[in-house]
Amino acid sequence: MTLDKSKEEFISFLKEYEDLKALDINESDTRSKIIDRILIDILGWEEQDISREGHVDSGFYDYKINIPGFHLIIEAKRQFLDFTLPQKRKKTSFNLLLSENKEVITQIREYLTDTGISYGIITNGKQFLLGKFVNTDGTSWKNNQCLIFDGFEDIENRFIEFHNNLSKECIIENGGFLFQTEDITTTSYKIVSTLVDREREIVRNNLSAEITPLIDYVFGEIFQETGHDNKEFIKECFITNDEIKKK
Repeated sequence: MTLDKSKEEFISFLKEYEDLKALDINESDTRSKIIDRILIDILGWEEQDISREGHVDSGFYDYKINIPGFHLIIEAKRQFLDFTLPQKRKKTSFNLLLSENKEVITQIREYLTDTGISYGIITNGKQFLLGKFVNTDGTSWKNNQCLIFDGFEDIENRFIEFHNNLSKECIIENGGFLFQTEDITTTSYKIVSTLVDREREIVRNNLSAEITPLIDYVFGEIFQETGHDNKEFIKECFITNDEIKKK
């Protein structure tokens, strides 16, 4: 689903939501009337991608999304059960969210652990918290970044970001949530960028005068005796196999 089509569906959904928000709908209605609509009509997920009410040792999860190479669990809460979120933050660590939202975060972590999945989404239909809730590399999951959408107004204002992180098309393209792949790219850098006065000509150290004669003696002698185009010498230096011979 294209970004424009997705935004069009979202605007249409907001008009329908005006009627829904007047009702104190339960968790089941939140899933069927709101979350299903967002997942399928707005974000482009298909029924074949979604499993509902799956049972694991710790209970019943609400949604599991499965596509080749990526899986996630969605924990849904009733419409008017608002999460306590930091003001005006797009991202924060789970560590800062845990004290005020411990029950729901603990719950989805149990489902994820039981299913062997790391990624999850917590939502009440209008607020969305997404990220990696379980680590497998020995680091603390509490330090992981969580992307926050604090209501439909926030989603509308940041709709491109919402679509690029949660739509089926973008998750397939990015291999997961875009904000996490961007974090990895941002934190990587070339070693040369850390060098002081990197534009200055490199001056040989004191050892170079001692090492250079050794290099010339060992490697220079080889090329002096054999030459660069000595085929017999080259054959001794390389290993051949049947695949190479075919070429």
